Amino acid sequence: MSKILFASALTLVTLGLWSFNSKDAKPAQYLMIIRDMERTGYSDQPRPALTVIEPDGTFKTEELPVISYNFPRESIKATIVKSSATDSTSTRLRRFRYARNYLYQAEIRKLNELSAAGWVLINTTQETGATRYLLRKD
Repeated sequence: MSKILFASALTLVTLGLWSFNSKDAKPAQYLMIIRDMERTGYSDQPRPALTVIEPDGTFKTEELPVISYNFPRESIKATIVKSSATDSTSTRLRRFRYARNYLYQAEIRKLNELSAAGWVLINTTQETGATRYLLRKD
């Protein structure tokens, strides 16, 4: 009799655990961010953009107006930590670097925004001119 009670209790516990764990768990969702640095055929200037592909397949592209000669020299100099009298970095190179960092700043802002919303970075791939970030939310 005790074996039957033990088997019945074990069956009830197993069924209880199974019903507790078999609730419809939402499958993980995936989102992708793509940073693209395409260059146009008629200009040396890159045309950077950030594209976010949502879990439902919709996407939005944010074109970033990064034209290096539009940045004032004072803004660029304010970001340089240490510059010596023998520094031979040209203004053109500094503007290019500043414009590239402006793009990276927008990229990291988007990653931080999505991270705060519960998205977790799981993979990064890089190709010529493009970086893709794959994020997941459970």
